Amino acid sequence: MLFEESDEFGKSKGLGLLKGRVRKFNDELHDLVVPQVGWNQVKQRREHPLFAGVPDDSFCYFVHSFFCEPANDDTVIGETEYGQRYASVVAEGNICGRLENARELRGLMFDML
Repeated sequence: MLFEESDEFGKSKGLGLLKGRVRKFNDELHDLVVPQVGWNQVKQRREHPLFAGVPDDSFCYFVHSFFCEPANDDTVIGETEYGQRYASVVAEGNICGRLENARELRGLMFDML
């Protein structure tokens, strides 16, 4: 929703608050199980208030088939590896987005809220 377009439901237009698109994982290319369901680490690329009190390489719970592909690399503040490195936390100005499932974080990323 935050990006200009998405591959969900065919090609869909997003809100365009962030430049870039949302793409589906290529399960054949990377021999992945899609959707990704389970714990994975978020590597912080740079400091941001969203990460205050959250250790680098913290494990978060993910349930998703799509990943963000921002046009501006500086938008990516957290990355995760699942067959490829992808943006799992993005921020630009006062717009922020995360891919992990907040219900399953047992308090870790609630610090980010």
